[in-house]
Amino acid sequence: MNTLLFFRNGKLFFNTSLSSAAFARARFAEHLDEKGFLSSEENGVWKFTPFTFTETEEENDLIYLTAPGFDGQTLASFVDGEDKNKAVYAMALTVKILEQALIQNVKLDAVGAGGIFFSSDFKKVLFIPKLFFKTSLNVLGSREYTLNQGLYVNPGLKGENAIRYMQSALSYRLLAGRFPYEADSYEMQEEDFRDRNFIPLKNLVYGLKKTLADFVDGGLLQNPLAKEELKSFAAKQFPLETLYLECGLEQDGSIPSEGKLKDVKRHSSVSEEEFNRQREKVIEKKQSMVDKRRWLRRHRTILKIAAAAVLILGVLSFTYYSSWTKKPSTKGLTSLEVVRAYYTGVNNLDSDVTKYTSDGDSMRERDKVISNIYASVKQLVGMDINREAQTPAKWLNYNQLSFRIFGLTNFTVDGKAEELYYYAPARKDKKAALLEENGKRLSDSDKASYRVSYYLVNNALSPELCIEKYLDTVSLEYKKDRWLVTKIESVREESSLATEDFVRDYQAALKDNEDDLSKAAEALRQKYDFIPTEAELAQAAILIAGSHLK
Repeated sequence: MNTLLFFRNGKLFFNTSLSSAAFARARFAEHLDEKGFLSSEENGVWKFTPFTFTETEEENDLIYLTAPGFDGQTLASFVDGEDKNKAVYAMALTVKILEQALIQNVKLDAVGAGGIFFSSDFKKVLFIPKLFFKTSLNVLGSREYTLNQGLYVNPGLKGENAIRYMQSALSYRLLAGRFPYEADSYEMQEEDFRDRNFIPLKNLVYGLKKTLADFVDGGLLQNPLAKEELKSFAAKQFPLETLYLECGLEQDGSIPSEGKLKDVKRHSSVSEEEFNRQREKVIEKKQSMVDKRRWLRRHRTILKIAAAAVLILGVLSFTYYSSWTKKPSTKGLTSLEVVRAYYTGVNNLDSDVTKYTSDGDSMRERDKVISNIYASVKQLVGMDINREAQTPAKWLNYNQLSFRIFGLTNFTVDGKAEELYYYAPARKDKKAALLEENGKRLSDSDKASYRVSYYLVNNALSPELCIEKYLDTVSLEYKKDRWLVTKIESVREESSLATEDFVRDYQAALKDNEDDLSKAAEALRQKYDFIPTEAELAQAAILIAGSHLK
């Protein structure tokens, strides 16, 4: 697990996981006034003051946010550490501090344990701004997100209810020895949240106090759509003293004077053997219910056809129209922008983009090729999102070797480096038609032409890494009120190499350059001329980060 928040030389450092170029392009500096909270204990009460990072520092081409701070470590470090006593104390203390925030009406964001930093004496605790933390983790990928944030936070909940969920997740970990939702990808966690796919604490821990079990289970079962229920649950008070006693702590939440947790003895009206039998039944029933729900979700369209044919027809018609309005349009774009948009579609295997930015029989054949490659890749990887095809620049940024590669690099138009991630506006945007270009009034049948060069890098459909160097002559025509690509003449050179050889060189370059992708890519370019440019890598990093900034 990456430790993104740490103390050094009198300062707190937070690793944004963004290179200097990506940091600048994403305009991250504009968000430096994002506030977290610093909480300090005063006579047994935790007081909260707003906290912001004050400066940025660059190290190994990564940007760090800094602020004056104190020695300590993150809650995630305690949770994964070997000192069980401190881990239990830190988690229980976090539950208490979150309760104090609710009592004092502090608008504290629910941020995962990797973004919560305790001082060495446990007298101060910092909750860093959620925006920074979430963005950095999503650049690093699903696994890091899960360990630092996903285990503790339900993204569907907000405000007080998000805090209640976090208290419940920490308590579940304290009492059950595991987290309620431990899937290590965003998609699987989202599905588990939807299905409430966890075993209630009351069925998992023998002899647990009912008040505590009910509160924790209630916090984990919150429905983001049930507003009145959410409001009612948020107003409840967490049974802190019961949690302390059930964890082997003193009644005030401190570690016992002998320095170790007390032995907790639990009793119940049923034997432990009978409780275990009932637990197995609950687990079996839960799994069956989850399987049925997911089966119904996968097949619900088919099940509804016979009973609601007319309704479905209307829904489909509306869906088609809604979908059509979301399709890309070249109206209002210059001929150069249309070229950028078309090759963005190729880069992303998006046949919708290539289809709606081009016209003519030869271009339709090209669209079919893109569509067929996309379908073949999907069929090949099945439902495993960890084997999806990523563009070369995204693949290098993700550093997840199970991903396949498909996309363009070193993209130029008329000899000038151009954007590879340029997205045409949607039809619903209703952009005005472009009436002139380069000082000339546009009319129907006007022509434009560009020379385009790039590498197409691809191991999505073969074990080898195939590299095709293209030089395209792209012809466009102004039709009615927009530019469209009408013809592409290509000259190409083909080569290939073993994927494992490239992966080995890539890993070695990262290691030699201390995981600095920019420097690693520069080293790889000495051997591989198809490595994406620095700008392409930065664009990809921004897209990965931006998809989770919202």
